[in-house]
Amino acid sequence: MDDLIATVSDLISRATQPRVYIQLGIIAASMALAFVLVWAGRERIAKSIAARSNDGLTAPAIRARSLGNVIWPLLGSLLAFLAERIGEARHEPSAVLRLGVLVLFASGAIRFVLYAVRRVFRPSGLLALMQRLFTFVAWMVVVLHITGLLPDVTDALASVPVYQMHGTAEEINLLQILQGAFWVALTLVIALWGGAALEGRLMRMSSLDGSLQVAMGRFVRAVLIVLAVLVSMQVVGIPLGVLGVFGGALGVGLGLGLQRVASNYVSGFIILLDRSLRIGDFIAVDKYTGSVTQIRTRYTVVKALDGTEAILPNELLVNTPVLNHSYTSRHTRVGIKLQVAYESDVSHAMELMVAAARGRPRVLDDPAPVALALGFASDGFDLELGFWIDDAELGTGGIRSDINLAILAAFKADGVALPTPRRDIRVEMRTGESPI
Repeated sequence: MDDLIATVSDLISRATQPRVYIQLGIIAASMALAFVLVWAGRERIAKSIAARSNDGLTAPAIRARSLGNVIWPLLGSLLAFLAERIGEARHEPSAVLRLGVLVLFASGAIRFVLYAVRRVFRPSGLLALMQRLFTFVAWMVVVLHITGLLPDVTDALASVPVYQMHGTAEEINLLQILQGAFWVALTLVIALWGGAALEGRLMRMSSLDGSLQVAMGRFVRAVLIVLAVLVSMQVVGIPLGVLGVFGGALGVGLGLGLQRVASNYVSGFIILLDRSLRIGDFIAVDKYTGSVTQIRTRYTVVKALDGTEAILPNELLVNTPVLNHSYTSRHTRVGIKLQVAYESDVSHAMELMVAAARGRPRVLDDPAPVALALGFASDGFDLELGFWIDDAELGTGGIRSDINLAILAAFKADGVALPTPRRDIRVEMRTGESPI
């Protein structure tokens, strides 16, 4: 408390000195110059973001503005720091400049962390609460550092033991726990942000297979997360032997209750690495049919033709036969069966069926549409029109309907008759029975 009073008194006594106003003017000039530089480069930043993303026209501008809000105080702190170095070289007092550099850098660092968090996690009420809590705690640490009370607070936290290593004299105190939580959270956010950025860059590499891109992105993100935890523990000073305790507990948990979850994660990497399924494949598994829209490390999303999405565990896709319509080729055959009357010209009817399918936007020319004579039925002659499409994920109902209507119109125009069911009824009467 005495140090705080002395610091406040010293600041009050120096506030009337001319050099204080000069340093405040330098800080203001640094902030203004940084703002002008960022404002001038905002369009270039937006174009760079647009070139590296698939967002709309509005998203790059919003992201450029958010990134500019991060760069502006950091650039201002750099300019003020250079001015402080110049003042120290000339042996001029620069206490106010030093304070301005600290405040500007803290503001930029806090904004950078919040920017990275918003890029990694989806917006939610809990996320907004955590952001406000982090901002409050970060500024409290800055205020304690400026006032000189931070060492007293850290000493008080370090005096509270939390965990004693078995068989050793090492112990973990409350300060290490808080520092560890902070550094783990910070490094995880940076790792997830870096992993997402690298994954986005991999997804834009057309030379790599889609499944390989996803697998490499997931692997890099997992490696970055592990490295983030190890680095944060080393920074705080927590011995890595603690990981042995938690690793053993995690192994028991996997063996008892998390084996299905672990199986889904392993199956996810198997699917991504062996490329048995790719994003965009049209598949049928169990009772689900649709296009693969996402392949996650734990589950795969299959979107049906009616828009519903099925979240399937990866274990199901590995242990269950999967019908993949686009594994080696996206070509899918569609068949339309019908009957014509026996008195009709069957060969001409088959020509009309092929003509109705040929030239359609979704019907492929190679292989060409083919009409087949299947056989004799009780009411007419069975025919089938077979044609190929390469977009089965759009469904076959629409193309079937168009071709059926075209065939019906062609049959009516050329006099090809469709069969009418006929039934012969025989009435047998016995001798002596009345017909009524």
